[in-house]
Amino acid sequence: MGSAVRAARRPAAAVLALTAAVAAAAVTAATVPPDGAVAARGARRECALRCGCTASSCDLDPTTCAPTTCTEDCRMGLGTCVLAPSPTGTPTPPPSCPPYQVCGDDRPPCGVGRRCERSSCTSSSCAVDPKTCALTVCTADCLRDAGVCVNDPTPTPSCPPYQVCGDDRPPCGVGRRCERSACTSSSCAVDPKTCALTVCTADCLRDAGVCVNDPPPSPSCPPYQVCGDDRPPCGVGRRCERSSCTSSVCLLDPKTCAPTACTADCLPDAGFCVNDPTPSPSCAPYQVCGDDRPPCGVGSRCERSSCTSSVCLLDPKTCAPTACTADCLSDAGFCVNDPAPTPSFPPYQVCGDGRPPCGVGRRCERSSCTSSVCSVDPDTCAPTVCTADCLSDAGFCVNDPAPTPSCPPYQVCGKGTGPCGAGRKCRLEECTASSCELDPKTCERTVCTNDCQRRRGYCVKA
Repeated sequence: MGSAVRAARRPAAAVLALTAAVAAAAVTAATVPPDGAVAARGARRECALRCGCTASSCDLDPTTCAPTTCTEDCRMGLGTCVLAPSPTGTPTPPPSCPPYQVCGDDRPPCGVGRRCERSSCTSSSCAVDPKTCALTVCTADCLRDAGVCVNDPTPTPSCPPYQVCGDDRPPCGVGRRCERSACTSSSCAVDPKTCALTVCTADCLRDAGVCVNDPPPSPSCPPYQVCGDDRPPCGVGRRCERSSCTSSVCLLDPKTCAPTACTADCLPDAGFCVNDPTPSPSCAPYQVCGDDRPPCGVGSRCERSSCTSSVCLLDPKTCAPTACTADCLSDAGFCVNDPAPTPSFPPYQVCGDGRPPCGVGRRCERSSCTSSVCSVDPDTCAPTVCTADCLSDAGFCVNDPAPTPSCPPYQVCGKGTGPCGAGRKCRLEECTASSCELDPKTCERTVCTNDCQRRRGYCVKA
């Protein structure tokens, strides 16, 4: 009986040997690429054989590279390629290099921070070294007039893209102007260092131009504005200079702010806003007060009269009303400067709990019973006449006995910003917040916003 069992086991052993041979041949066919195929990308890989079934296709987890969703077919005796362990025994990290991408002609662009490096013969597919991002094994085909996307060593965030302008095309934007020419190319490459045009297309657009950086505009010149009749007023420190024929749009000379090139239309009974030779920054705008109208504000009071005009022009020297409308508002008045203004005394403010903070140079003086409204003595800033209500667990804002006039305001400096000023210098750092509170004694930063301005700094005492 033992010989019969041994005879019965021989066919089973032969079947196992045959199965192993078939599996080895299948593994060899699955792991050795055919002629012209691309080798495994980047890192060294090995075949992990599985007992039972192996799916022909699977989606991979982007973090762990482990199979997630797979097809339902079953391939016996095969396995899947996995990252081989490094000589130190730790797994090889996934490559950080972007995928190989052919570029040029009508193909998709390379993306931000990359450029197209053209060559006379470009392979359609290549494996990328995960450490250097250099190309290793490539296909033997040859694409003409093409290239491959590579990391740009000199990004050019300061050079805006090439833009054709003129006629019905979009405007150039703030700080740029349209430089017209008799023949303009529809597309050009831009030099990353000088922003000058290099290689351009051979087409020719008539009556067009290209957007270029405008020389620094004069900050003292406000935009051209038509005024008069029902149009908006010119604003503080400006007046309306009327003429018999006014253009709707004009360019301004950056040095004199005078109109230069203007449209050919003619607006009668109008004018344009100019800087007033006698600005009156001490004159607040004309404001009607009384009854349920808004209060006059700090340093002003309401001067009532039996008949008050709704709109008046003010004399720039005396701030008195001059030309006024003919309507008559009874039981009203207009705001005038208080003969005893107290610009150093802020208004009475209740503080504490969820109320707004007192502000820079002030502190909250708490008491067991605080009035909601008080008048302030102009000499001492102390509360005088107050309401009879009583707010518990509150206080009112007073001037801090230790003001810090020696600390200038927090200022960001660096590329694209203004200078720090006399006696100050720019302390550069990798990441600078746009706003910070300063310690009143040391002038150092304390609480700052969470944003990050790269390669800038903040102004400190020199």
